[in-house]
Amino acid sequence: MRLPLIPLTATLKHAIDRGIVVTHTARQAYELKYSWMHKNVLDGVRAFPSPEIYSFDEWLQRVYEDLVRIGIPHAQRFLITHSSLRLAFQLCAPESDYVKHVAATTRAWRTYVEWNLQRVGPDLEVTENGRLFRTWVRKFQNFQKRQKIITLADLPALITLALNDSAWCPKEVTFFGLEEVSPARQELIYQLREHGCNVSEIQPPLLESKRHRTIKFETSSRERSTLVTWIRAQLSTLGSNRRIGVIVPDLATGAPRLRSQFEASFFDCYSVDRVVNIGLGFPLRDTRLCKDVVQFLDWTTRDLGYEEILQLGRSPFLRNLAIPDAFSDTYPERMYFREYVVREKDEATIPALRSILRLCSGKKQALHEWVNRVIAILETAGWSLYKDAETQRAQAAFMLLFSELTKLSPLLGSITWTRAVDLIRNELRAQTLTVDIRNTPVQVFSREEATGLVFDALWVTGTSEEQWPPKVDLNPMIPISVQRKARVPRVTQAQILNWAKKMSEDWARMAPNAVFSFVDEEKDNADFFLESSRLLAPHKKVEVATLLEHPEVAERDHPWGSQARESLLLQYSPERGTKLPEDTTWIRTSTIRDQSRCPFRAWAIHRLNLPDRISPHRLPNVLDRGTDVHELTEKLLKTAQNRAQIDQLGSEDIAEAVNQVLKKRRRRLPAGFIDRERERLTKLAHRWIEFEVSRDDFKVVALEKKFSTKIAGLDLSLRVDRIDTTEELSCLIIDYKTGTASPNSWLPPRLNEPQMPLYSVVVPDTDGLAYQKIPATGKITMTGFADTQDQRRKLKTVPDTLGTDFSDAKAKWKHVIEATVEQYKNGDARVDPINVKTVCQHCHLMGFCRQFTDITFELETPALDDVE
Repeated sequence: MRLPLIPLTATLKHAIDRGIVVTHTARQAYELKYSWMHKNVLDGVRAFPSPEIYSFDEWLQRVYEDLVRIGIPHAQRFLITHSSLRLAFQLCAPESDYVKHVAATTRAWRTYVEWNLQRVGPDLEVTENGRLFRTWVRKFQNFQKRQKIITLADLPALITLALNDSAWCPKEVTFFGLEEVSPARQELIYQLREHGCNVSEIQPPLLESKRHRTIKFETSSRERSTLVTWIRAQLSTLGSNRRIGVIVPDLATGAPRLRSQFEASFFDCYSVDRVVNIGLGFPLRDTRLCKDVVQFLDWTTRDLGYEEILQLGRSPFLRNLAIPDAFSDTYPERMYFREYVVREKDEATIPALRSILRLCSGKKQALHEWVNRVIAILETAGWSLYKDAETQRAQAAFMLLFSELTKLSPLLGSITWTRAVDLIRNELRAQTLTVDIRNTPVQVFSREEATGLVFDALWVTGTSEEQWPPKVDLNPMIPISVQRKARVPRVTQAQILNWAKKMSEDWARMAPNAVFSFVDEEKDNADFFLESSRLLAPHKKVEVATLLEHPEVAERDHPWGSQARESLLLQYSPERGTKLPEDTTWIRTSTIRDQSRCPFRAWAIHRLNLPDRISPHRLPNVLDRGTDVHELTEKLLKTAQNRAQIDQLGSEDIAEAVNQVLKKRRRRLPAGFIDRERERLTKLAHRWIEFEVSRDDFKVVALEKKFSTKIAGLDLSLRVDRIDTTEELSCLIIDYKTGTASPNSWLPPRLNEPQMPLYSVVVPDTDGLAYQKIPATGKITMTGFADTQDQRRKLKTVPDTLGTDFSDAKAKWKHVIEATVEQYKNGDARVDPINVKTVCQHCHLMGFCRQFTDITFELETPALDDVE
């Protein structure tokens, strides 16, 4: 167990033993309870009553509950706090455009009530925002009367009234660490004393003030890296049961990056939550469970894109949805959940999907009824099947939130499913997932949250002369003159300065070892030098080398960054994976192509199952247009198998073939688009017929014919587009290409396009290979290699690199292909693209292999003077 952050002095122990202790902040209440438990555990006490220690807000709520039980007339209203209060002000907004100001208005409401601003009512209307706020308050107060509700800000006055009526009074209350107490709460404390309650006030016990250190950084990343490295050194020196504090200006903006730095530096820990705690937990919205649940609920109200739906399919919390790994091309680019349910054909999944669809449909209902349906939907989707500790904590937070949301039903009446999902989404994203911080040595706080705590070592960020003292943060809904007149704290620069001065003195007394840091964001401005705040002038300026024994560890801002000294980091790039399992008996043509182009690409796609998924799309892409050309030529050649028959093809034959090709697209595409596609394919068919007629006599002997063979012991099946016979060639294999293609891609030592060489190896008696290139516009051509050169020089004999004739070329290709397959079988996974520009430019694995950050670079031979 770590040591307590609030030492349990004799005075504090006496106060806890005798009665109620009320702290200024919720964190102080938590730490004071921990101190009480820590002492009892060390004393060997196994069973002890829970102490009555509450934050001021929590104490007010508990007192109100007591008044309700007693039956006080004014205590029969429904208490709303936090999310309920925001919702109530939303409902009372003078106009819908003002809802975006709800957060500022709810903060202003507490100031308005607890600082008695109603007594200066007319002064509120000197500004436009003030007039809006006054109108908003009147509507909310009327809403309070109708709905019989009360807010937390109203409780001090109500409890004071109960004291004056002698309806309630505790025997003893101790207030701990109170600062900037509102007039309403001051009056409550005064009336407690007047009515015989033994009221005492205790200030937090701090250490003796001493001189500490300040340090300046050039970047915030360097500051975080040094901070976390320093903390790791402190833990090594002090031990894991010690107390290390970090104070940041704003938890909301600073916590995520700081947490990432801890995760990187404490990579050897099972969970970073065992080392560092930020606030009293981390945002629920950052958990995978919350992201997936919110996305799924959103899907029931709006359409989602293809990738978003696939991401839901990979969720461990939505297993019963059984979303496939990929959708066919008949699916739309975006889809509603209802549409997905209609399209789903899996008999095992349909009942669950239809049950969910029924639950999220129907007429308007009360919020608590929708919440019950949401719970049923999540159970049906399978969210309870995943049972790790963090997920169970998140699920408990969900259920607690759902319980709180049901209390809003009386305020909302009947609402739609979409409105209910909006409310649930907004509240989930505002929740914090609490974690067990009793044994966590490092605690990260905001400036206000750290008040009254002590540590063995402390680091305070954001202490430059620009950031400390901070700027005045006024509530925009209340005029400045009114806030100053009511003596609201921290609304003038003098008040801010006094508060910052006290905080600076307290920081110096919170730990025997403290560091105050800041970042000079104007380091490139020669006319401006940022310094540490003058409030920290008594402390000593130091450099990183003073704080860290090995400052070079923090030089690259990240413990995994490439260091200047090679001895600090060993880079390891394995070039071989595991061998292909012995029970694997087959291989694809695409696997051989990827292995030849880049072994790592083949390993990632075919061994790790990381293919480049093509999203469903409404309009045809390049691949679809190529497929259309293949289908068009195939349908034309089914009725015309030689040059003479092709020459006899008429407009009706072409129109029928084009219509058959476009038949599958008619349902999904507008009629105008289909007409343009028909026109395009018709023109292309005429150009293709013209080209075929210009060739020497030939006969088509096979279309889309399947062949099978064994390559290096693995079964291979493939389909050949077209096989012709001519006067010179008995077996000419033709492959259609609508893009760029060249026979040079068949040349060893590595084949950029091994498909055609594979055909020559698999198809018996092959004596010619050709690409028939059919561009969208322009001339159709045919290039390739053959055993003999044709009369019109469309095909060439094999080059010297392949041998003296086509038989030598086939033998060479077979040897290269078998060697490539053997490399794949042996687990060759080198990042070694055959051509950076052609292979890497459109590869989806660039972020995985991390080999090339700029695929446009040109390799240059260095000059002799540059060679090391």
